[in-house]
Amino acid sequence: MTVDELLKIKPDMPSAETVEKAIQKWNSVAKPIGGLGELEKIITHIAGIHGKEEFDLDRRALVIMIADNGIVDEGVSQSESDVTLKVAKLMTEDKSSVGEMIHGIAVSGGSYIDTFPVDIGIKNGTPIGGRIINAKIRAGSRNFMMEPAMNLRETMKAVETGISIVGRLAEEGYDIIATGEMGIGNTTTCSALLAELLRLPVETLTGHGAGLSEEGYAYKCDVIKRALAKYDLNEDIFSLSVKLKEADPDAFEGDIPDMQMINKLHALAALTTFGGYDIAGLAGVFIGGAIHHMPIVMDGVISVTAAYVAEKMVPGIKEYVIPSHMGSEPAMREVFEEMGLKLKPVIRAGLHLGEGTGAVMLFPMLDMAMSLYKSGSTFSELKMDPYKKFTE
Repeated sequence: MTVDELLKIKPDMPSAETVEKAIQKWNSVAKPIGGLGELEKIITHIAGIHGKEEFDLDRRALVIMIADNGIVDEGVSQSESDVTLKVAKLMTEDKSSVGEMIHGIAVSGGSYIDTFPVDIGIKNGTPIGGRIINAKIRAGSRNFMMEPAMNLRETMKAVETGISIVGRLAEEGYDIIATGEMGIGNTTTCSALLAELLRLPVETLTGHGAGLSEEGYAYKCDVIKRALAKYDLNEDIFSLSVKLKEADPDAFEGDIPDMQMINKLHALAALTTFGGYDIAGLAGVFIGGAIHHMPIVMDGVISVTAAYVAEKMVPGIKEYVIPSHMGSEPAMREVFEEMGLKLKPVIRAGLHLGEGTGAVMLFPMLDMAMSLYKSGSTFSELKMDPYKKFTE
C-alpha cells in the first residue's frame, strides 16, 4: 500500500436504515426504552456496521500487536525491553493476563475469544512454539530522542499488516475484533504522539504507565518534552506532500494540499517520528475495520491512541470503533473527547493493564445484552402497552 492509497481511503458509513431497525427492535422488547443505556447503543451500532438487524457476535478475535519501543533506552520505564518477549511467550500459550481472563470467560460459559498475538517488532527475538503471527518489521523501534522511531516504509508496512489481518479474519467469518498490545515503553511513545497531535501539555496526556515513582514520572515527562522540541514536523509534512504529488498528480488540487490533507500528513509524520510498530499496526487494524465493515473494540490508552491516529489519517474509521473502558491514563479522556465517538465506554474501573484486558471484559456484557436483544419478550407477546419515548 502506498501513502496516496492509504490517504485516499473513504470508509462507508454504517447502515442508517439497519440502525433504525435495530432501535425499533430494542423498543419492542418489554422494558423501559433505552433501559440498557450504552449497551443498547453499542448493539444497535454494531447492527449498522454489519448491515443486518439480526446478527451474531459468536466468533470473536483478539489481535495483540507486540513491539518494543526504542525510547526505553532513555530509562523511562521501570522494566527492561526483555519483558516484552517474556510476556509475548505467555501470550502464545494463553497464559498472560488476558489469556487467563479469556479462559475464565469460557469456563463461565461465555463464547471463547480466539487470540492472535502479532510480533510486529519484538527486540529480543520471536517466541518459538505456540501461536504467533510473525510480522516483524524491525527488532524494536528506534529511540526517538536520537532519530525518528520509524521510517516511512516501516510505518506503511505496519499499517498494512494491521489491515491485512482484519481482512483475513473477516474472510474467516469473525464477527468482532478486540485490540490489545504489549511493548515496554509504549505509554511514553503514545504520550509523545498525542502531545504532537493534540497540542496539549505533556503532563495532561502522560500517566505513570505500568508504574513509576513521582521522580520517574517527572523524568518521563521531561524526556517527552525534549523529544517534541527536537522535531519540526512541518518540514516532514512538506516533504510528504511533495512525494505524494509526485506519486499521484491528482492527490490534491493545486500545488498546496488542503487542510484535511495536511492533517492526514501530520498524523502520518507524527506516527513515523514517534512510533511505534505496535501503534502503527493497531492503526491498521482500525482502518481495516472500516474497510471490511468489522466492529473493532478499543482497549486502553495505546489502542485508543492508535484509533485516533487512524481517524486522523483516514477520517470516518471511528464509525467502526467500539470503546470498552475509560482507563486510568489521563490521555484517554482527552482522546475520547477529541474523536467525538457516538458511543461511550461502559467500564470505568481504573484499568491500566493493556494486552486487550479491558476490551475482552466488554464481551460478557455484550453477550447479556445480545440475549435480551434476540430473545427478550416483547410488549405484543405480553399484551402490554409499549413504553413511550418523551426525551432523547
